[in-house]
Amino acid sequence: MVRAPTKTCPNLSRLFDEAETDQVATFLNMRAFERLSWLDKYKFDPAEPGTVNSAEEMLLQEKKDRLAPLETEATRIVTVAGSRGQFALEGLGRTKLESERTRSLMGQRDELARSLWTYINENTLFEATENSLHMRLYRRYDKHYQTFMVEPSHERGANAASSVLDLLLADLNTRLDRGDGYNIDRFDIPAGDGEPAAEMYLLFHPDPPTSVREIDDAGNRSRIYFRPPGEAMIVYTPSTGRVHVRAGNRTLRHTIAESFIETVLDQPPSRQPVDFQAYDISLFFAGFELTLPDFEDVIILRAQVIRADVSIGNLANRLSLSTTINQDMSAIIDSQPGLGRIFERAVAIRFVEIAVQYRRAGRDTEETLDFTITDRNTSSLLSLDDPFERVLGHRLLRKWDILLEGRAPSEAESMAALPALLALWDISADKVSGAWLQERRIDPSFLTEVGFLVPAGWEGDDLIDDDDGLGPMAAEVVLRPEGADLKATEGQSAPGGPPDRYRVYRVREGWVAQHLRERVADVLDAPAVEDLNSHILALGTLQIDARDVPVYLVRGLAD
Repeated sequence: MVRAPTKTCPNLSRLFDEAETDQVATFLNMRAFERLSWLDKYKFDPAEPGTVNSAEEMLLQEKKDRLAPLETEATRIVTVAGSRGQFALEGLGRTKLESERTRSLMGQRDELARSLWTYINENTLFEATENSLHMRLYRRYDKHYQTFMVEPSHERGANAASSVLDLLLADLNTRLDRGDGYNIDRFDIPAGDGEPAAEMYLLFHPDPPTSVREIDDAGNRSRIYFRPPGEAMIVYTPSTGRVHVRAGNRTLRHTIAESFIETVLDQPPSRQPVDFQAYDISLFFAGFELTLPDFEDVIILRAQVIRADVSIGNLANRLSLSTTINQDMSAIIDSQPGLGRIFERAVAIRFVEIAVQYRRAGRDTEETLDFTITDRNTSSLLSLDDPFERVLGHRLLRKWDILLEGRAPSEAESMAALPALLALWDISADKVSGAWLQERRIDPSFLTEVGFLVPAGWEGDDLIDDDDGLGPMAAEVVLRPEGADLKATEGQSAPGGPPDRYRVYRVREGWVAQHLRERVADVLDAPAVEDLNSHILALGTLQIDARDVPVYLVRGLAD
């Protein structure tokens, strides 16, 4: 059977078809492939005519799994050869390379040649370009990035002298305590594509040693121990005062951000959430129709909810209705006697799946975007491979008022929220329930809008107090549109209040603590607030009876 390399390895095939012969030969000899012993018979000398045919033969002879490492690297090269990649590569190259190297880069015959030349000769610049593309695609959606606020600067950005970066690496070494081996590179990202100028720092730090087992072509097995590099990226935009940090986990992102802000920017770190978002699917209680917005770069042909899961009577009871993009879910519900009333009386919308037919500007083919949203504030959009579809999905959710983006509270709102923030800070809890908020007359919608709370689903069960000396019993939360009941395991029921009592919210404790500290200091006119520990803040002194009396803000006194 004849193999079709353009289908099995499309990017590697394009590299062999379009790239210059000497670049292809160098590509096959890259260090990344030195352990692929089978590749030796396909390597060639570009000075000898006709030898490039051996590399092309490889696509016809070798299986897809063997070619996977080469296809992976070729995909990186082709991605940077795209229009967005070339924009980032040119901008970073002009600020990082010497003039002669810049001329060599820009003198390559086409976009693919420039990308391959950079991959071969300037690997650090190539990785910086990849990171720049990654940042523009992901940082708005809180997937791999967290954003931190500092004071904007309309002059030159961070003090990027080598001595300051050395201090940053030393500080991170102390904070992370992972041994030596830290390295950092700085790049200037020029303004363009609707984005202001920024500074990018690529940080490499040691991760704990690990090992893998490998098997060679002769069947010999061995174990290789190595120390993988941990990678992080810091992007500082002076004009907006935003610091975007990409790292492996939330704790590491906070550690790197705090070290960068304190060491390089010489500012105190802020816990204020930026670009935080929440998905609100409660609008589907009123129906499943979606409007078709007008975009310049894409035509939306059809948008339908093709699946909806609701809870009826009890959060554990789910009713799911699925259809296709060619059907109208609202019409189907209306056509079935009693089904509309079931959906109207549902206690919660748990899950929706949306399908969108669209056509990109300048193309004749129709494409379909399919994604899901849950009541736990999650969406499958971030797992899509196509960056255009990820961005399109979020644009649509904003138009439909499903994706809600937060804002900073005003002065009046900040003061009004002070009692609620004091209550949240006092209990020092990661999550709170709607019942806890209702009992204190705290509005969760406002606290969500300004970033103090994040929706996190529903409670599954509750406990009934030991009133009769029988011990606490598990109780099922039975929700109804007009209220909720607590049903014990023996079958007895008791009124449980409105369904919103059983919503769960995650507390952004860092932002609560910072905002509370700032507002209390303003109210008391305290010159400084000192953290004695995580539970005690020293606010200064008050003069009482001609004596200075220390004032503290303390939480957890009931503990």
